[in-house]
Amino acid sequence: MHVIPIKQKKSISKEACILFGAIFVEVAFIIYFSFTTKNIYSNSISLLLIAIITFPLGLLISRLLFPQESISETIVISLCLGLPFSAWVWGILAFSMVPLNPSIYFSVTFVLPICLLIYLRRLLKFKVERFELKEICVPCIVFLLAFLWHSLIFANSNVPTDVDSQGPIFIQLLMKYQGYPIVSPFSEETKAYINYPPGFNVIVVLFSKLKMSLVYKECMAITAICGSYFVLAIFLLAYFIAGKNIFFAFIAGVLTLNRAYLSQYNDGNTTEMLSFLSVTCFLILLHCAFNERTKKLSIIIAVSAGIVFSVSAFSQTEIFNWYAISFAVFFLLYLVSKDKSYFKDYSVLAITALTCIIVIVPWLIIACGNHKTIDFDNLFTQCATHLIPALKYWHNPVFIILSVMGVGIFFFYRQKMMVFLGIHALIMAALIIHWKFYRLMGFKWFQFAPTQNWSLGANGNFTTPFEFPNTFTIGWMSFTIVFPIATAYTLITIFGFIKEIKIVFIEKYKTIFISMIFLSVFQYYEYKNYIRYPEWLLETDYQTLKWFQKNTTFNDCLILNPRNPIKLANGVDYWSADWVPIIAERRAISSRSFDTANFQMKIADPNIVNRRNELIDVYNNILRPDAYDILKKSNISHIFISALQTGSLIQDYQKASFLDLVHYYSVPSLGTAVIYKVK
Repeated sequence: MHVIPIKQKKSISKEACILFGAIFVEVAFIIYFSFTTKNIYSNSISLLLIAIITFPLGLLISRLLFPQESISETIVISLCLGLPFSAWVWGILAFSMVPLNPSIYFSVTFVLPICLLIYLRRLLKFKVERFELKEICVPCIVFLLAFLWHSLIFANSNVPTDVDSQGPIFIQLLMKYQGYPIVSPFSEETKAYINYPPGFNVIVVLFSKLKMSLVYKECMAITAICGSYFVLAIFLLAYFIAGKNIFFAFIAGVLTLNRAYLSQYNDGNTTEMLSFLSVTCFLILLHCAFNERTKKLSIIIAVSAGIVFSVSAFSQTEIFNWYAISFAVFFLLYLVSKDKSYFKDYSVLAITALTCIIVIVPWLIIACGNHKTIDFDNLFTQCATHLIPALKYWHNPVFIILSVMGVGIFFFYRQKMMVFLGIHALIMAALIIHWKFYRLMGFKWFQFAPTQNWSLGANGNFTTPFEFPNTFTIGWMSFTIVFPIATAYTLITIFGFIKEIKIVFIEKYKTIFISMIFLSVFQYYEYKNYIRYPEWLLETDYQTLKWFQKNTTFNDCLILNPRNPIKLANGVDYWSADWVPIIAERRAISSRSFDTANFQMKIADPNIVNRRNELIDVYNNILRPDAYDILKKSNISHIFISALQTGSLIQDYQKASFLDLVHYYSVPSLGTAVIYKVK
């Protein structure tokens, strides 16, 4: 009698259950918060769109550069590289004066790569066809955790936390409605080329148009997404540096969400996220170029590294400055590394540097305006006062100790990228302590003009694209890439000594248990201690400004609302004026928009300051005889008065015959905000 064998069902491993369970919990949280908060739903839609639109280009590049990687590794690499390379392509299109039309831009990074992948079908044939579940699930866990963490910071905010985001958003607003180059609202005939790096701004504008969403909402979403991709890139960098140790990479990725990083993210830093992502991808590619055995392929990877490094300059040049300095020093001190291949490695370094220079020089020629000299003595005094004490404020002391130990481990092993990260840590520590080292940088684009106004990291005027490296945030932000990887190395070394536990289950999973306990405590502590900013815009003002979106057009509306000295009951300065153009999505004469025009654009109009001061006086003295003539001369169409200002101004405004009250919004406890139209 013939017996038919019964097929045994393949059981799912405990490891797979844990991984899928973690992903399920994270997705459940994201869905829950999408329906219970203001912003996470929009963030999730933007994330999905970015992942879909940028993945084909990332896949094409990853298959060209890393044909030896497995399917699971290729997916992660494609996700990481897709966004910065897409940003580079979109930036090139913007510089080429191609209209900011999503269908054009996305066709280049989505449709074209798909067509090339179909044509080059051999690229999709993997040499290593294995699919490791943990190689795709673990980075997915890190990525979703980062996205959830970033999104929750802005979850219920009407506007981004902190006012430093106002300048970039104002530029994004002008780019959305005017294209590139943009026109200053202060000088209608002046074409204003943007000094401030446009890379991040182009992404926000494109997705704002695609989703038909407001610019400031999309800026919040793209910031969270770029930050999440950055954490994933840290995971991938650690993964490659540690010889594809996925547990090490997991620890490094989670540790990226530390107090210092969360604080700068919550400090109104938007463009920085894309720049950090680009630098990390640059380090990944540089590491792979060093280790690639094929000479031709190592050169191609080096060229790609130079391209993606330039994206950092196009996003936030202060971050590019830090790593450009470290790269230059590493070029000289590379000899201390182990396993050197002099000709090949120096060829990689030279090609990377040359590619980056070729890409950014045309932009520098266009963007660099007038340059000022630096007051080094005054700067040194400021930094000695603010920078060193800020260390304890920005970083967890335990985290610092573990990171310093990790930097020591870098130099012990002397792997090439470890040496790079170690050199960067030492250089930045030296520059933080002795800022006079900046004397060595005589290039125009490294010069800057500090002011006397220290405002929690905001110090300096933008007169060149390569400015603003003199704030205490700058110094400690520079370790954002180094610290997580250094700390992970310290922890992994400690875990290596823990071998005496004999309980079978714990013996097998001890590192997971220990790390999860440590990471949970760390995350909770860091979350509780990073800076939480107040809501920067009263509900009355926010609701009133939304009127402009439905009742005016961009070209026919110019709002007057200069910043007046207003303090809330808790002593915090109220910056409502600077949110006016952003919430209204219209041009406005406000303090921040003026600063943006003056410092981040090329504007040859010496009378702008006088005109602004004249309008400020009219705003506060609306009954002066020539008020109407001044308003019409400047094409002012509307005047917005904050709820905190109506008490002192409303009586005079009611007497002005050339003004019509068109809208107001009132909350008993907060007052009434009003909008007047100039007849």
